[in-house]
Amino acid sequence: MKIYINILCFFVLVSGSAFSQAAANFLNRDYKFQDGLYLTYSAFQSDTPDHPIGQLEGRLVTNDETGLTKSDYLAFKRDSSAVEIDLTRVWGICLDGVPYIRLTGKGEEAGFATFAKLKVRGAICYFTFETDEPKYVEVKAYNPLNGKPFRRAKVRNMERVDNKMMLRFDTGEVRIFNRDNLLAWVQEDAQLTQAIREIGSDKEEEQLYRSILIYDDRHPVYINRQ
Repeated sequence: MKIYINILCFFVLVSGSAFSQAAANFLNRDYKFQDGLYLTYSAFQSDTPDHPIGQLEGRLVTNDETGLTKSDYLAFKRDSSAVEIDLTRVWGICLDGVPYIRLTGKGEEAGFATFAKLKVRGAICYFTFETDEPKYVEVKAYNPLNGKPFRRAKVRNMERVDNKMMLRFDTGEVRIFNRDNLLAWVQEDAQLTQAIREIGSDKEEEQLYRSILIYDDRHPVYINRQ
């Protein structure tokens, strides 16, 4: 686990030919986004953070195992003072070149802004996060004389759920990662669409994940920095 208390700024000088610049702007697993805070999705699309990392101070905790980063306080430095940032109005953050999307709804945690790492970056991005959700289980009380149940009740337990999500880079739309949603996003690729429809249920999740990687490879995305 990494704890960020004072956030440092790293400057990278990029130079080269037009070809190397285009290669550098190709969005794949090796692309490094500019570190900082992204208030809007359009800022993320163009890789132009609203608050570069060198302008920020605050508290960030990153869990490498879960791919989640949490913060209860961030501010940007202005002159001799710091202005606190409303984390509920932030789209995402980038650390060490890797973008994290802020979770809303059931992925949120009281008192914290929670950001999930985009584990796959491309035309279709992929991220995950865990939540504790209630699950009701029926329990029975049995009569010891005849072995028959005489009372039933539902007990509320908490179950750990692994939420798998997709982000469409050209629109910013987020959907649950499943066969139907993926088919809706890859329909212009007839060959891949057919292959996804033929995936068996035994290895469905693994094959769907691989389909995202195939689609991203066939449909490259380029970052247009502003």
